[in-house]
Amino acid sequence: MTSRRARIASACIICMLMLIVNLGVATPALAREYSIPQVDIDATITADGSLEVREERVFSFDGSFNGVYWNLPQGEFQGRDVTVDVISAGEIEGGRKTAYELTDSGDDRTYSIEEYGSSLRLKIYARHSDEDAHFIITYRINNVVLRHADVAELYWQFVTEGWDVESQNISCAIHLPVPEGQSVVPEDTVRAWGHGPLDASLAFSGNDIVYTVPGIGSSEFAEARVVFPESWIPGAVQDSSSALADILQEEQREADKANRQRMNARIVYFGSMVVAGGAAAASVIFARIKRKSYNEAIKPRFDDDYFRDVPTDDHPAVLGALYHGGTAVPECFTATLMDLTNLGTIALQHVKIKHDGLFGSRLEGDYRLVLNKPIPPEKPNATRSERDAGRINRKAIDLMFEKVALGMADKDHAPGTYPPLYFSSIEDYAKEHASSYERAYDSWKGSVETAYEQRFATGGTVVELPASALVAAGVADIVLAALFFFISIVFGMPFPLIIAFSALLVASGVYAIVCGANRERANEEGRETKAKLEALRRWLKDFTRLDEAIPTDVVLWNRLLVMAVVLGVSEEVIKQLETVLPEVIHSDYLSPTYGWYYASSVNSLSPARAFSSAVSTAHSVSTASTASSSWSSGGGAF
Repeated sequence: MTSRRARIASACIICMLMLIVNLGVATPALAREYSIPQVDIDATITADGSLEVREERVFSFDGSFNGVYWNLPQGEFQGRDVTVDVISAGEIEGGRKTAYELTDSGDDRTYSIEEYGSSLRLKIYARHSDEDAHFIITYRINNVVLRHADVAELYWQFVTEGWDVESQNISCAIHLPVPEGQSVVPEDTVRAWGHGPLDASLAFSGNDIVYTVPGIGSSEFAEARVVFPESWIPGAVQDSSSALADILQEEQREADKANRQRMNARIVYFGSMVVAGGAAAASVIFARIKRKSYNEAIKPRFDDDYFRDVPTDDHPAVLGALYHGGTAVPECFTATLMDLTNLGTIALQHVKIKHDGLFGSRLEGDYRLVLNKPIPPEKPNATRSERDAGRINRKAIDLMFEKVALGMADKDHAPGTYPPLYFSSIEDYAKEHASSYERAYDSWKGSVETAYEQRFATGGTVVELPASALVAAGVADIVLAALFFFISIVFGMPFPLIIAFSALLVASGVYAIVCGANRERANEEGRETKAKLEALRRWLKDFTRLDEAIPTDVVLWNRLLVMAVVLGVSEEVIKQLETVLPEVIHSDYLSPTYGWYYASSVNSLSPARAFSSAVSTAHSVSTASTASSSWSSGGGAF
């Protein structure tokens, strides 16, 4: 069908076809809405040039409503006076029509007619709530068909603009007054055109013409134009002018205009898909090329499957930060204390604590740390790794003993000494002294990550990924997805295609952003060391399954047990050692470190797992408490 107006955002601007009436009855001020999912119109041209119309509309109500109304246009049209006579109004209930009474009473199940400008307003009073209703009206449009000297012409808007909601699934059948012995011959005796949405259609069905329109919004209309032999309406007044040639010219212009609109729509329709698909493909290809180039540039020279020692003499927490992408995770703190246990600075003890309760006292298992000696001062000729280790260890002792242990100590604790640190008290201290705990923990964490930055992320050859370009490409894809979605809705693209191409653009954008954001912050030595750490992790998981001799050096295993914690394979390692080297792990030299793995009857978790969990929980608690605290303010007297 041809169109006189551009179709506007049919799927995103839902318009109304019928205005809901509040007919003087108080209703609750609640959100209400309705739709018109179906419209069926049946129109018959009579011999005197009038049109008898039967119109049925299905209303789907969400909320309580008192009625609906139609505006039926009349007045001067194409040089003649067109009037409307309403014949009946009612509902179809249970498959049967119930006719309503014409009255001005406003009672339920009645209807009224009033002048409304140049139109007639037909009000139907019918209360409905959260249900579908099938309203039906019949009316006669007088003098609407023109009888020219050469043809008869029907020019009629079967759905006018200005309704409140979109009318959906519209069907309009026009029955022609074909005399006996004659018939409808399309494009010969009868010609028909339609004006309105471009996705509408018309078809000849015997002696009838059927218009089908998927939807008409409030700013749209649908109209029929039909010409047929003037002798078919002998009762109409005939003018002396011929009209067919002018009608054909007008409709050709309308057809050309509609075809241009269709062509423009196709250009936008297919062009937008090409642009969307091309942009998505281009950003993915760009991201893959840059990512591949970056991965090749940062590929370490070390490519063995296994590494059987700690790669460097750096502090285990610093190596843990390198392995975890520059972040000092709670397991790095656990490894710090394990290393201090190995040095004899602190001692780990398994204890039972008596708790009094409503039903008597009970013993609960716990772990505690005892400070045996302070961290030695830094040597004048200390290496960088020794200076880093001293700083990290001192901040760990400060957090655990200066803050937590002293902060949770009993009032009768002897001054000048450090009480034991119970694992169960870490979270309690973080709750009661959130800011203090968070500052001390962040200070330790910062010392580890600063050492990592200076050691493995600066200097040497640091390969840069064009992150800004990849993120820009990803953001452009996401913006283009939103633009494509809007344009596609406006031009009526099928919704599944809209979703598919929009999702494709968003996915490609996210992929480009992830490729840009996911990059290593490591210099050449850092990349080589991390590759060895990854190979060490594989060896720690597989060493009993390899056809090779297992090292028995307790000094080596002391270091490896600490690293197993930050590499996340501690449980696998200890199970294998208990099977193949029980004499090693139970040796006196290894017992301080092995004690962090041993879960005795006092606790179901090993000390390493229990401590990592306590530190992680405490940090979360302190961060949340600090974030939710009130803003500081200043003031004074006057």
